[in-house]
Amino acid sequence: MELGFTTGDQDVLQAFFDKDRRLGVVCCAGGVRNSFLAGAHIYLRQIRKRLRSSVATIGVSSGFATSAYYLGGGKSTDVRVFSDDMTDKRMFDLRRRFIGRHPFDVDYVDRVFRHGETGRAINADAVMRHDTRLYGVLADPLTGEGWTELPANAHEVWELASIATAVTGFARPTMFRGRLVTDGYASSLQLPVRELLRLERHVTDVLVFAAQHYEEKPKLAPWSEMLLYKTRIAHASKPMQELIKTRHQRFMAEANRVINPDEVGGVRVCIVWLPQAYHPIFVSQDQSRNLIRSGYWTMRTLLQSGLV
Repeated sequence: MELGFTTGDQDVLQAFFDKDRRLGVVCCAGGVRNSFLAGAHIYLRQIRKRLRSSVATIGVSSGFATSAYYLGGGKSTDVRVFSDDMTDKRMFDLRRRFIGRHPFDVDYVDRVFRHGETGRAINADAVMRHDTRLYGVLADPLTGEGWTELPANAHEVWELASIATAVTGFARPTMFRGRLVTDGYASSLQLPVRELLRLERHVTDVLVFAAQHYEEKPKLAPWSEMLLYKTRIAHASKPMQELIKTRHQRFMAEANRVINPDEVGGVRVCIVWLPQAYHPIFVSQDQSRNLIRSGYWTMRTLLQSGLV
Protein backbone atom coordinates (compact mmCIF):
# COMPACT_ATOMS: atom_id res chain seq x y z
CA MET A 1 0.00 0.00 0.00
CA GLU A 2 1.14 3.52 -0.69
CA LEU A 3 2.10 5.82 2.12
CA GLY A 4 -0.70 7.92 3.50
CA PHE A 5 -0.56 11.68 3.15
CA THR A 6 -1.79 14.75 4.97
CA THR A 7 -4.07 17.67 4.25
CA GLY A 8 -3.99 20.81 6.35
CA ASP A 9 -1.47 21.97 8.94
CA GLN A 10 1.17 19.29 9.51
CA ASP A 11 2.43 21.17 12.57
CA VAL A 12 -0.56 19.63 14.35
CA LEU A 13 1.46 16.44 14.71
CA GLN A 14 3.89 18.30 16.92
CA ALA A 15 1.02 19.02 19.31
CA PHE A 16 1.50 15.46 20.55
CA PHE A 17 4.78 16.57 22.12
CA ASP A 18 3.92 20.12 23.20
CA LYS A 19 2.60 20.69 26.70
CA ASP A 20 1.15 24.06 25.67
CA ARG A 21 -1.18 22.60 23.04
CA ARG A 22 -4.48 20.84 23.68
CA LEU A 23 -5.09 18.09 21.14
CA GLY A 24 -8.38 16.72 19.89
CA VAL A 25 -8.58 13.64 17.66
CA VAL A 26 -11.25 12.68 15.14
CA CYS A 27 -11.26 9.07 13.92
CA CYS A 28 -13.61 8.68 10.99
CA ALA A 29 -12.45 5.53 9.28
CA GLY A 30 -15.59 3.94 7.86
CA GLY A 31 -15.45 0.18 8.18
CA VAL A 32 -13.44 -1.59 10.89
CA ARG A 33 -11.81 -3.43 7.99
CA ASN A 34 -10.08 -0.14 7.26
CA SER A 35 -7.27 -0.84 9.67
CA PHE A 36 -5.18 2.10 8.54
CA LEU A 37 -6.46 3.70 11.74
CA ALA A 38 -5.29 0.73 13.80
CA GLY A 39 -1.79 1.00 12.39
CA ALA A 40 -1.57 4.69 13.18
CA HIS A 41 -2.72 4.02 16.74
CA ILE A 42 -0.14 1.26 17.11
CA TYR A 43 2.75 3.56 16.30
CA LEU A 44 1.47 6.33 18.57
CA ARG A 45 1.07 3.86 21.44
CA GLN A 46 4.59 2.57 20.94
CA ILE A 47 5.94 6.06 21.61
CA ARG A 48 3.26 6.92 24.15
CA LYS A 49 5.77 7.74 26.90
CA ARG A 50 6.74 10.79 24.89
CA LEU A 51 3.18 11.82 24.13
CA ARG A 52 0.92 14.28 25.85
CA SER A 53 -2.54 12.89 26.39
CA SER A 54 -5.16 14.18 23.99
CA VAL A 55 -8.09 16.05 25.48
CA ALA A 56 -10.79 14.20 23.59
CA THR A 57 -11.47 11.84 20.71
CA ILE A 58 -14.58 11.58 18.56
CA GLY A 59 -14.96 8.23 16.86
CA VAL A 60 -17.21 7.88 13.82
CA SER A 61 -18.25 4.41 12.76
CA SER A 62 -15.29 2.05 13.24
CA GLY A 63 -13.29 5.01 14.55
CA PHE A 64 -15.06 4.65 17.88
CA ALA A 65 -14.34 0.94 18.24
CA THR A 66 -10.70 1.35 17.21
CA SER A 67 -10.16 4.24 19.61
CA ALA A 68 -11.90 2.41 22.46
CA TYR A 69 -9.79 -0.70 21.88
CA TYR A 70 -6.51 1.19 22.22
CA LEU A 71 -7.61 3.67 24.91
CA GLY A 72 -8.66 0.60 26.87
CA GLY A 73 -5.13 -0.79 26.69
CA GLY A 74 -5.46 -3.16 23.73
CA LYS A 75 -2.05 -4.56 22.85
CA SER A 76 -0.45 -2.32 20.27
CA THR A 77 1.13 -5.32 18.56
CA ASP A 78 -2.11 -7.30 18.27
CA VAL A 79 -4.17 -6.11 15.33
CA ARG A 80 -6.08 -9.33 14.79
CA VAL A 81 -9.24 -7.80 16.25
CA PHE A 82 -9.31 -5.66 13.09
CA SER A 83 -7.53 -7.74 10.46
CA ASP A 84 -9.12 -11.09 11.45
CA ASP A 85 -12.12 -10.73 13.76
CA MET A 86 -13.69 -7.87 11.82
CA THR A 87 -13.19 -9.52 8.43
CA ASP A 88 -14.74 -12.79 9.59
CA LYS A 89 -17.90 -13.90 7.78
CA ARG A 90 -19.57 -14.22 11.17
CA MET A 91 -19.54 -10.42 11.15
CA PHE A 92 -20.64 -9.75 7.57
CA ASP A 93 -21.88 -12.11 4.89
CA LEU A 94 -24.03 -10.78 2.07
CA ARG A 95 -25.40 -14.29 1.42
CA ARG A 96 -27.47 -14.05 4.61
CA ARG A 97 -29.65 -11.51 2.82
CA PHE A 98 -30.94 -14.28 0.54
CA ILE A 99 -32.29 -16.31 3.47
CA GLY A 100 -34.05 -13.33 5.03
CA ARG A 101 -31.38 -12.44 7.57
CA HIS A 102 -29.33 -9.28 8.02
CA PRO A 103 -25.87 -9.55 6.38
CA PHE A 104 -24.32 -7.75 9.35
CA ASP A 105 -24.39 -9.49 12.74
CA VAL A 106 -24.21 -6.91 15.52
CA ASP A 107 -24.41 -9.71 18.09
CA TYR A 108 -21.11 -11.14 16.83
CA VAL A 109 -19.42 -7.76 17.17
CA ASP A 110 -20.77 -7.49 20.72
CA ARG A 111 -19.41 -10.96 21.54
CA VAL A 112 -15.97 -9.88 20.34
CA PHE A 113 -15.79 -6.45 21.97
CA ARG A 114 -17.73 -7.12 25.19
CA HIS A 115 -17.38 -10.82 25.91
CA GLY A 116 -13.97 -11.47 24.36
CA GLU A 117 -15.08 -14.36 22.17
CA THR A 118 -11.79 -14.12 20.24
CA GLY A 119 -9.70 -13.08 23.25
CA ARG A 120 -9.56 -9.43 22.20
CA ALA A 121 -12.26 -7.56 24.11
CA ILE A 122 -12.43 -3.80 24.69
CA ASN A 123 -11.49 -2.97 28.30
CA ALA A 124 -14.38 -0.57 28.75
CA ASP A 125 -13.56 0.13 32.41
CA ALA A 126 -10.11 1.37 31.36
CA VAL A 127 -11.71 3.54 28.65
CA MET A 128 -13.88 5.20 31.30
CA ARG A 129 -10.82 5.84 33.51
CA HIS A 130 -8.71 7.28 30.69
CA ASP A 131 -7.87 10.99 30.70
CA THR A 132 -9.08 11.26 27.09
CA ARG A 133 -12.84 11.67 26.71
CA LEU A 134 -14.17 9.40 23.96
CA TYR A 135 -17.31 10.50 22.11
CA GLY A 136 -19.24 8.37 19.64
CA VAL A 137 -21.35 9.55 16.69
CA LEU A 138 -24.80 8.04 16.21
CA ALA A 139 -27.48 8.71 13.61
CA ASP A 140 -31.23 8.56 13.28
CA PRO A 141 -31.90 5.69 10.82
CA LEU A 142 -34.88 7.52 9.31
CA THR A 143 -33.57 11.08 8.93
CA GLY A 144 -29.79 10.60 8.97
CA GLU A 145 -29.43 13.28 11.64
CA GLY A 146 -26.13 12.79 13.47
CA TRP A 147 -25.18 13.61 17.05
CA THR A 148 -22.50 12.72 19.60
CA GLU A 149 -22.79 10.66 22.77
CA LEU A 150 -20.35 10.43 25.66
CA PRO A 151 -20.64 7.01 27.34
CA ALA A 152 -21.66 7.20 30.97
CA ASN A 153 -20.32 3.77 31.95
CA ALA A 154 -18.54 0.68 30.64
CA HIS A 155 -21.79 -0.88 29.42
CA GLU A 156 -22.37 2.10 27.11
CA VAL A 157 -18.81 1.89 25.75
CA TRP A 158 -19.55 -1.65 24.55
CA GLU A 159 -22.97 -0.63 23.24
CA LEU A 160 -21.53 2.27 21.25
CA ALA A 161 -18.70 0.10 19.86
CA SER A 162 -21.19 -2.46 18.54
CA ILE A 163 -23.55 0.14 17.09
CA ALA A 164 -20.75 2.17 15.54
CA THR A 165 -19.28 -0.88 13.83
CA ALA A 166 -22.57 -1.63 12.07
CA VAL A 167 -22.91 -0.89 8.36
CA THR A 168 -25.50 1.77 7.53
CA GLY A 169 -28.29 0.26 5.45
CA PHE A 170 -27.44 -3.33 6.42
CA ALA A 171 -27.44 -3.71 10.19
CA ARG A 172 -30.72 -3.59 12.03
CA PRO A 173 -31.10 -0.27 13.94
CA THR A 174 -30.82 -0.73 17.70
CA MET A 175 -31.88 1.11 20.84
CA PHE A 176 -29.56 3.41 22.77
CA ARG A 177 -30.87 5.48 25.69
CA GLY A 178 -34.41 4.83 24.53
CA ARG A 179 -33.83 6.01 20.97
CA LEU A 180 -33.61 3.98 17.76
CA VAL A 181 -30.14 4.57 16.29
CA THR A 182 -27.64 3.44 13.69
CA ASP A 183 -23.96 4.23 13.18
CA GLY A 184 -22.77 7.65 12.01
CA TYR A 185 -20.86 6.56 8.89
CA ALA A 186 -23.15 8.28 6.38
CA SER A 187 -24.80 10.74 8.75
CA SER A 188 -24.88 14.50 8.60
CA LEU A 189 -21.99 14.42 11.10
CA GLN A 190 -19.51 12.17 9.31
CA LEU A 191 -16.50 14.51 9.77
CA PRO A 192 -17.21 16.10 13.19
CA VAL A 193 -14.27 18.50 13.55
CA ARG A 194 -16.51 21.47 14.26
CA GLU A 195 -18.60 19.31 16.61
CA LEU A 196 -15.45 18.46 18.56
CA LEU A 197 -14.59 22.14 18.85
CA ARG A 198 -18.12 22.85 20.08
CA LEU A 199 -17.82 20.18 22.76
CA GLU A 200 -14.20 20.92 23.74
CA ARG A 201 -13.74 24.68 23.50
CA HIS A 202 -10.13 24.70 24.70
CA VAL A 203 -8.79 22.43 21.92
CA THR A 204 -6.01 24.14 19.95
CA ASP A 205 -5.19 21.39 17.42
CA VAL A 206 -7.23 18.63 15.75
CA LEU A 207 -5.73 15.52 14.17
CA VAL A 208 -8.07 13.61 11.88
CA PHE A 209 -7.58 9.97 10.83
CA ALA A 210 -9.61 9.32 7.70
CA ALA A 211 -9.90 6.96 4.75
CA GLN A 212 -10.12 7.69 1.07
CA HIS A 213 -13.28 5.70 0.51
CA TYR A 214 -14.76 4.15 -2.55
CA GLU A 215 -16.99 6.78 -4.12
CA GLU A 216 -20.57 5.52 -4.29
CA LYS A 217 -21.11 5.25 -8.07
CA PRO A 218 -22.69 1.85 -8.73
CA LYS A 219 -22.72 2.28 -12.50
CA LEU A 220 -18.90 2.30 -12.41
CA ALA A 221 -18.52 -0.54 -9.92
CA PRO A 222 -17.84 -4.25 -10.44
CA TRP A 223 -20.99 -6.38 -10.32
CA SER A 224 -20.39 -7.49 -6.74
CA GLU A 225 -20.05 -3.94 -5.44
CA MET A 226 -23.05 -2.83 -7.50
CA LEU A 227 -25.14 -5.61 -5.95
CA LEU A 228 -23.95 -4.61 -2.49
CA TYR A 229 -24.73 -0.96 -3.14
CA LYS A 230 -28.22 -1.60 -4.48
CA THR A 231 -29.04 -3.97 -1.63
CA ARG A 232 -27.84 -1.46 0.91
CA ILE A 233 -29.76 1.44 -0.66
CA ALA A 234 -32.95 -0.60 -0.94
CA HIS A 235 -33.16 -1.16 2.81
CA ALA A 236 -32.37 2.39 3.90
CA SER A 237 -34.84 5.25 4.36
CA LYS A 238 -35.10 7.83 1.58
CA PRO A 239 -33.12 10.51 3.50
CA MET A 240 -30.46 7.93 4.43
CA GLN A 241 -30.25 6.76 0.81
CA GLU A 242 -29.42 10.30 -0.25
CA LEU A 243 -26.79 10.62 2.49
CA ILE A 244 -25.16 7.35 1.41
CA LYS A 245 -25.12 8.48 -2.23
CA THR A 246 -23.54 11.83 -1.40
CA ARG A 247 -21.22 10.72 1.41
CA HIS A 248 -17.99 11.10 -0.51
CA GLN A 249 -18.79 14.56 -1.86
CA ARG A 250 -20.01 15.80 1.52
CA PHE A 251 -16.94 14.45 3.29
CA MET A 252 -14.54 16.10 0.86
CA ALA A 253 -16.39 19.42 1.06
CA GLU A 254 -16.22 19.40 4.86
CA ALA A 255 -12.55 18.36 4.80
CA ASN A 256 -11.71 21.35 2.60
CA ARG A 257 -13.70 23.59 4.92
CA VAL A 258 -12.15 22.59 8.25
CA ILE A 259 -8.52 22.85 7.13
CA ASN A 260 -9.17 26.57 6.63
CA PRO A 261 -8.36 28.21 10.00
CA ASP A 262 -10.91 30.96 9.30
CA GLU A 263 -13.67 28.33 9.33
CA VAL A 264 -12.70 26.84 12.71
CA GLY A 265 -11.74 29.83 14.82
CA GLY A 266 -8.02 29.65 14.07
CA VAL A 267 -7.65 26.04 15.27
CA ARG A 268 -5.01 23.99 13.43
CA VAL A 269 -6.40 20.91 11.66
CA CYS A 270 -4.44 18.10 10.01
CA ILE A 271 -6.05 15.20 8.14
CA VAL A 272 -4.03 12.00 7.69
CA TRP A 273 -5.48 9.53 5.19
CA LEU A 274 -4.84 6.98 2.48
CA PRO A 275 -4.56 8.04 -1.16
CA GLN A 276 -6.29 4.93 -2.52
CA ALA A 277 -10.02 4.70 -2.92
CA TYR A 278 -11.47 1.35 -1.78
CA HIS A 279 -14.71 -0.20 -0.57
CA PRO A 280 -14.39 -1.22 3.10
CA ILE A 281 -16.82 -4.13 2.77
CA PHE A 282 -14.57 -5.90 0.26
CA VAL A 283 -11.28 -5.64 2.13
CA SER A 284 -9.73 -9.07 2.72
CA GLN A 285 -7.62 -10.07 5.71
CA ASP A 286 -4.43 -9.61 3.70
CA GLN A 287 -5.54 -6.19 2.48
CA SER A 288 -6.50 -5.24 6.01
CA ARG A 289 -3.02 -6.15 7.27
CA ASN A 290 -1.51 -4.06 4.46
CA LEU A 291 -3.66 -1.12 5.55
CA ILE A 292 -2.40 -1.58 9.11
CA ARG A 293 1.20 -1.50 7.91
CA SER A 294 0.46 1.58 5.83
CA GLY A 295 -1.01 3.37 8.84
CA TYR A 296 1.95 2.40 11.00
CA TRP A 297 4.57 3.58 8.51
CA THR A 298 2.61 6.72 7.69
CA MET A 299 2.76 7.92 11.29
CA ARG A 300 6.32 6.75 11.80
CA THR A 301 7.49 8.52 8.64
CA LEU A 302 5.61 11.74 9.38
CA LEU A 303 6.92 11.95 12.93
CA GLN A 304 10.49 10.71 12.44
CA SER A 305 11.61 11.74 8.97
CA GLY A 306 11.60 15.50 9.44
CA LEU A 307 8.44 15.99 7.37
CA VAL A 308 6.92 17.83 10.32
